[in-house]
Amino acid sequence: MVLLSITPLLDGVLRLDIIAPFHTSGPPLLQFHLAIEQWGSSASLSGYVAVCIFPISFTTTDYTAVATGVMSAADATFGKENYVNNILWDFTSESQVAFRLSHLDRPTLRYIAIGF
Repeated sequence: MVLLSITPLLDGVLRLDIIAPFHTSGPPLLQFHLAIEQWGSSASLSGYVAVCIFPISFTTTDYTAVATGVMSAADATFGKENYVNNILWDFTSESQVAFRLSHLDRPTLRYIAIGF
């Protein structure tokens, strides 16, 4: 017998759990948890940091997140000096990720994060 559990989360994300016990008593021997994928825009920019708040918190900080800067063509530097440096691991939690920016208050970010 295989048990399938689908849990609707925010913003149309589904969490799928598959439990396949191979015996009749005790805990299941095989259990799969599929990754949660989510994306969005930076929530705040200040002090060379962009904070991205996840719609759904992950269960750990063992997720992967990447971001790219967003700007307009009217920006005087045309992106030559606006960039995202790194994830700030000491400001990262299950519910948000922080990125170091090239400037005090720019660029804004679009991100994608994948984890459990």
